[in-house]
Amino acid sequence: MKISIIGAGAFGFAIASRICSNPEHEVTVWAEVQSKVDEFEEKGSLACVLNDIPLPRDVKMTSSMEEAVVGKEIVFVLPAAAFVESVCEQMAPFIADETPVIVGSKGACPDGEMPAVGAERALGRKVWTMGGPGFAIDILEGVPVGFTLATDDDACFDAVKAAFAHDESVMLDRSTDTLGIELASCIKNAAAIACGALHGAGYPISTQCLLMQRVLDDLGNMLEAIPGGSRETALSLAGVGDMVLTCFSPKSRNCSFGRLVGEFGYSSPEAQDYLAKTTVEGVSVLRTWDRMSELLGVESPFVEAVCRAFSEGGTVEMLLDFAM
Repeated sequence: MKISIIGAGAFGFAIASRICSNPEHEVTVWAEVQSKVDEFEEKGSLACVLNDIPLPRDVKMTSSMEEAVVGKEIVFVLPAAAFVESVCEQMAPFIADETPVIVGSKGACPDGEMPAVGAERALGRKVWTMGGPGFAIDILEGVPVGFTLATDDDACFDAVKAAFAHDESVMLDRSTDTLGIELASCIKNAAAIACGALHGAGYPISTQCLLMQRVLDDLGNMLEAIPGGSRETALSLAGVGDMVLTCFSPKSRNCSFGRLVGEFGYSSPEAQDYLAKTTVEGVSVLRTWDRMSELLGVESPFVEAVCRAFSEGGTVEMLLDFAM
């Protein structure tokens, strides 16, 4: 199969590594600048991706969008959420109408919109979404991982399944809740900040799990309210699976930031210094929630509680008011 990965970040290369472990697959990774391509071809790694960890040399890397997508059987769109629509605009003149496009970027765009919405606007057709628990470094190491693919197109699901079929350590679940998969990826990041804040404030994992269960219930209510949404998405790999990973792993940026907030306060130098140096997707969710809520037509007592807790005069204990 000829498969393209749009986005030369950690997650893009992680997915590429699992697919290209089948020598019959031809995998191309698109980068936004030629300098990344040159560095990869020279060193076999990228300084900005996983601290120079060697990347799979079986992939082809290019900065030409035409080269990246023409003749491909599947295209995975995996840049940061803010850039999904712009890269899809670049893809539009070259990609065939029948080529499945899978958006796997997690989080919301700066205007509160879901990434797949912008992708569909740019391409003028339907795209599909994928989510699930799995840090890039773990996926690169070849450990068992799973994803939920949201599509109502049988041919698309079969094609993605075939891309991973050689790898018995990859499990693929199916859903039709394309928008819900993306909403879940936003809420789990906010949940990780909240659970981290409870940890930093000295509350044990029992209390954190209480909060997480209440978040899952809140997510289920939102999923039922959006068009085509399903409460079952909250129980999928893209729902509770990704939420558990993000809320409790020491590798989680959102959880790590939350711990600093719980220990030192949201406006503390410790928390703000971490925020300045690290991408914390959950903070973007909090900042854009009013617009996101309006666009989706949903309400979230949980997200509103986090916003209050992290506002001036707010306290971590406000999260417990929601949980109780």
